[in-house]
Amino acid sequence: HFRGRAGCGKTALGLYLAHELGRSVYFFSGPATRTTPSLIGQETGVKTRQVVDRYVQSVRRVEHETSVNWRPDVLTQAALGGGTLVYDEFTRSPAQANNALLSVLEEGVLMLPAAAGQGSFAPVHDDFRVIFTSNSAEYAGVEAPQDALIDRMITFDLDDLSLETETAIVAHRTAIEAQDAARITALVRDFRRSGAFSQVPTMRASLMIAQV
Repeated sequence: HFRGRAGCGKTALGLYLAHELGRSVYFFSGPATRTTPSLIGQETGVKTRQVVDRYVQSVRRVEHETSVNWRPDVLTQAALGGGTLVYDEFTRSPAQANNALLSVLEEGVLMLPAAAGQGSFAPVHDDFRVIFTSNSAEYAGVEAPQDALIDRMITFDLDDLSLETETAIVAHRTAIEAQDAARITALVRDFRRSGAFSQVPTMRASLMIAQV
């Protein structure tokens, strides 16, 4: 779990590590509208099949078969297939939407609805990994995560990038001269450290100025 302020590179770091693991990568972002089915999967409709048997002329036999179409979503795909799930800004999702993760992280079991057709649960693949990112302090719309979920994570608190790293990123992303990137980065960092602004400028501000 990478936790830090805006612009510290949490998402980029999470995606980089996920790709370094060499497995399928699944990305999931957490807006307030997320629900448990949007993590696990949900019904997409019902399929009905009817067979009429007239093999014996005097006998008419009709068979009806109804099945639910179910579409697995990112958590099910990653957990059962051994992929890596990057759950970005998970604290933006309602706490109850993340309840499915409790048994996944603790017991290695994914609870499934009856429509999945795999029983009430399925074992999680040994190679499955999940990387969380969060910004719990600065943005509106952040939900308080469950203590039970946080207790199942290893949390790394990330600080701002170093001046050298931030300058190198700005120069690389915008193709301006390194000395110009250094001046822009230093200016934005001074505003950031001043504490005089309710909206703290991030590296995105440096990138925008450099692009202009």
